[in-house]
Amino acid sequence: KKVSSNMANDPFYEMEKSHTLLGVANLFLEPLNYQDIKLTYSPPIINRQGQIVGHISIGIRRLPENDDSDDSEAWGSGSDINEPVSFGKALCEVTVQDAYGLPPALTNFVFCQYKFYDHSETLLPGHDVTGLPVGTARFEHKHIFDNEITEDFTRYITNGSLAFEVWGHLSSGFEDRINSRKQEKEKSKDSSIPHALVQRWSELMCTLQSWVEIRELDDSGQYMPVEVHDRPDVACGGVYQLRQGQSRRLVVTVAPIEGFGLYPVVCERITGISIGSVCRVGKMHAGCDSYIDDDLKRLRTAWSERLMRRREMLGEKLHSIIDKTDKSKSDSELQTMLVDEWVMLVNERNAVLVPQVDSGLPGAPSSKGVPPGMEQRPITLFLDKDAGTTNYMNPSTIEKDSQIGANLLLPLENNVLMKNLQIEHHESKCRASSSWDSSIHNSPDLNCQTAAQDRIYMIVKVSVLLGFPAGVQVTLRKRICVYVYKKLSAFGSLMRKIGGGRPEQTNRTGVMYEIVPSIPKVAGEEEEQLDVEDENENVLEQYSQGISSVESILELEKMRQDIALKERLSTSGRAPGLNL
Repeated sequence: KKVSSNMANDPFYEMEKSHTLLGVANLFLEPLNYQDIKLTYSPPIINRQGQIVGHISIGIRRLPENDDSDDSEAWGSGSDINEPVSFGKALCEVTVQDAYGLPPALTNFVFCQYKFYDHSETLLPGHDVTGLPVGTARFEHKHIFDNEITEDFTRYITNGSLAFEVWGHLSSGFEDRINSRKQEKEKSKDSSIPHALVQRWSELMCTLQSWVEIRELDDSGQYMPVEVHDRPDVACGGVYQLRQGQSRRLVVTVAPIEGFGLYPVVCERITGISIGSVCRVGKMHAGCDSYIDDDLKRLRTAWSERLMRRREMLGEKLHSIIDKTDKSKSDSELQTMLVDEWVMLVNERNAVLVPQVDSGLPGAPSSKGVPPGMEQRPITLFLDKDAGTTNYMNPSTIEKDSQIGANLLLPLENNVLMKNLQIEHHESKCRASSSWDSSIHNSPDLNCQTAAQDRIYMIVKVSVLLGFPAGVQVTLRKRICVYVYKKLSAFGSLMRKIGGGRPEQTNRTGVMYEIVPSIPKVAGEEEEQLDVEDENENVLEQYSQGISSVESILELEKMRQDIALKERLSTSGRAPGLNL
């Protein structure tokens, strides 16, 4: 509504429905069971419809105990039998840095509030957003809570969570909404890739790394890793130096990479290893690696189709407004908003189809260096599960025993020539070794010394059972290059030991896989649900869907935060399970 001049001059006037609950973020308090273990995490902000509308950066820590405290008071003694027994004090530090990825239309005057245990509610007003990215609010808050350690408190931090309510305002002061959207549009001109788009994709991405190591029986009777020499014409990580006629073992490691995507993929165990498709090519035939873009093309096609459907909906709304003979001011504002969203859809489509360097989108090139032996280009595995039924990945939407990546054949790969190896030892959940006798391939290229102008390529295929999403089998492929040499002379062995004239080397090669379970929602869909409430819709059904979605998100978040806590304890040399 248009604010009258008298109301606008009133400093105590507040517009009706000026503030809106964006959502609630939950941080589980289990890290407080451990002294001086700080966990910094960014839980999602979940709205009433069970959708993720942003993230908030939070840190919690139980400060070290005061050595000067009186032990006689630590255990407490009350004459009243109903008085809770205290086992000392716990100083709990809570920090809140910022919230990001929020709906741009509701990021005016953002504030946050939370309540820790039996303390009074804490209100965090947001700082000035000048210079911050669109959809970002900064708090820079830190507070220490002094608590008596009782049975109720230990149950609270062991099983409970800290809820952070994030509120936003629809209007910026007394400006019209259309003016605030114009300012938002001007701010976003500096960034070619919307931050919200990158955040939505990161919610549905996880990067796995697969390493292959070949071990040979040395003169002392032990299996030792062979050398891998870096060659400029070999794109698969390097060349394994294999000695002719030796007994070998193949060791495979698969693990997620921390910081590359937020989707919590958990590797349960390696269920199968196979090797084969021996191929000899000339030295000038460069570029043989493990890269294949079949799933990346499917992902981009599905993304384009979703954007086209959204664009058709926008087109119908625009035509209905344009055809009006007598337009109101609200119609003009709505028309401007639809045009802005149309432009945003075009930008999001281009951002995914042709991703920029270091954008974090699927298939985006990276300017950052990779570890020695790692291939440069990551491979995308697309599960193609419709994200329309839920905003976040729900384990129940994934088919049990589904095979992901089984049909993605590399160039020069032949399934008939792949030999299954028996796994003899699981060194860990995601690390397995198996014996490999190269004679099973019946290939002269592996039995004779390799010529200097030739390159011998093979393919290693690994099947991994995921603990989450449960029941999903992922097939990962890695192309390797080998060089077979005869036993060195005494002088050659001496030169190899002292490293005379050898190129840069390592003892393994690897490849990265981007796991994408589904495509996210496009721009406007989530914000449209925040602004529009359909009264004709079944309220009970809508409520049930929201509750189910929230439960799925919290279940995933509990697992993700548990993993983050275990990694933090591991780096600190602490053992999990030793609670307060």
